[in-house]
Parts: sequence; C-alpha cells; structure tokens
Amino acid sequence: MGDYRSPNTNSCVSAVRCFTGIQKTRSQWKVTMKESGAMERVNWGLILPLLALQVLLAVIGLISLWKAENVRGPKWLWIIIIVAGNLLGSIAYFTVGRREI
Repeated sequence: MGDYRSPNTNSCVSAVRCFTGIQKTRSQWKVTMKESGAMERVNWGLILPLLALQVLLAVIGLISLWKAENVRGPKWLWIIIIVAGNLLGSIAYFTVGRREI
C-alpha cells in the first residue's frame, strides 16, 4: 500500500494505518498482547481435541486415498483438499470423494 502522507510528518505511514487510525509500532503491539493475557485465556481443553481430530481425520483420509482405486476426481486434488482443507477437507473427501466399490 502506498504512503498517503509525507514520511517527514509524524502521522499516517500507510493506507491501512490512515484508514483505521492505528499508529502503533511493533513493540507497542507486543506489549499490548502481553498485557492483555490473550494466550492465558485460550481454552486449550477445547482446542486440543479439535486439533487431534483434525490430524486423525487427515491421516485416515490420506491412507484411505492411497489405498483407493476409484475416487471422484484426481487423487492429487484430493491430497490438496485433505491437507489444506483442515477438518472440512477430510470430511469432504469421506462424503464426496470416495467411491463405493
């Protein structure tokens, strides 16, 4: 994004900062994150099981894809969908991609 005002003035540097009015430096953002305690408030009891489910479904989906002879669409595309699609990519493969023999 281009500069909107002269760098000699102590005001907006980029379009995003001018538009949003945010004029903090990186060190100020780091202090803000530490002060807010954002990482302490993360509910790991909810996130870890979902992460484990995502990894488990991706591994099972990739193994199933490897062993499958017939799938809907090219296998390379399903690999990308499973890996990049996170939880929904694996679910899409199991519901749409597999062909029953």
